[in-house]
Amino acid sequence: MKLDLSPQEWDILQSWAQKVIRGGRWGNGRLVLGEEEYILKLIEKRPNTWEISPLELRILSYWLENITLFSPAEKELAKKIQALRENP
Repeated sequence: MKLDLSPQEWDILQSWAQKVIRGGRWGNGRLVLGEEEYILKLIEKRPNTWEISPLELRILSYWLENITLFSPAEKELAKKIQALRENP
């Protein structure tokens, strides 16, 4: 599956990761799953296209379920992720 992301969308993913991972979901917020670590490294690289695996998509979906969407850009990224889940 391919996920095309703009620089602004990468910023949003970074924000979601910080809120969910560093937000203390499991204790003090220091626990990062291996797959999440890969996504965090990918966020640093910011490729235009991401060959996203089903597991990575589930992680993004988990992040999405555990944050509040405020901006129109966040809502659009959420729609993009949900569409990919529905039509891989």
